[in-house]
Amino acid sequence: MGAAEGFVISSVVATIGAAFRPASRVLAYGAWTAAFGAGTAFGPLLGGLLTEGPGWRFLWWGAVPVALLALALALWLVPETTSPTRPRWDATSVILCVVLLAGLSYAVHHLGSLPWVGAGVGALALGAGAWFVRRQLRLPDPLIEVRLFADAAFSSAYLRILAAMGASSGVVFVIGQHLQLQGSSPAEAGRGLLPLAVALALGGLAAPLGARMGRHRAVLACRLVQGAATAWLAIDPNAPWPAQVLIGLASGIISTLAAASLF
Repeated sequence: MGAAEGFVISSVVATIGAAFRPASRVLAYGAWTAAFGAGTAFGPLLGGLLTEGPGWRFLWWGAVPVALLALALALWLVPETTSPTRPRWDATSVILCVVLLAGLSYAVHHLGSLPWVGAGVGALALGAGAWFVRRQLRLPDPLIEVRLFADAAFSSAYLRILAAMGASSGVVFVIGQHLQLQGSSPAEAGRGLLPLAVALALGGLAAPLGARMGRHRAVLACRLVQGAATAWLAIDPNAPWPAQVLIGLASGIISTLAAASLF
């Protein structure tokens, strides 16, 4: 499932960049962010209802008709785009990338309970990451063109997307856990996350308006709003919905404008 999601997300970004002109690219990325926000809104709610009803295993059965519908719509509506060069599959690069990402994830989760183990695995992951970067620089057809990160515009856009979506995803996780620890049912926790998800969708749709005031100024303003709302949520976790709305709106606008500036 993780591999499939990675294929879908990367292909969506590439397809929008290839199929839309720069003038309409922000609107296209805004619609994609809005769809992502809508899924984030209704996913936890429907998941909670299924968990309380027939059981959590029906979450996977419920995904089957959605996936089939998405497949049919993609075959019907999405134009075919191909790379002019045929990419090569480098197994060593893939293994190094997996060790890097999995090792860092393991280290972050275990630094508190098993600090020495977490630190050791983290060091191993960073070593694999250094080897991965060195290998990409030497390959004639690298798995990831790491030289792109030397471009200030590209690396800045990447960090903006990472920070914005990382903040909103973290808030979804923490609030969901907080609500259930306070006694809420899974469905009630899903309803508690609706403000952030709906605001994320609205932020994606509002991104073209932010572009008119200047992308850099709009992103800077949204980062300040997102930071202030996250701090508010940390101080008052029992009344999270206003902070959720601000975080969602800011994340939607930042992610859309940053994705559009990648091309």
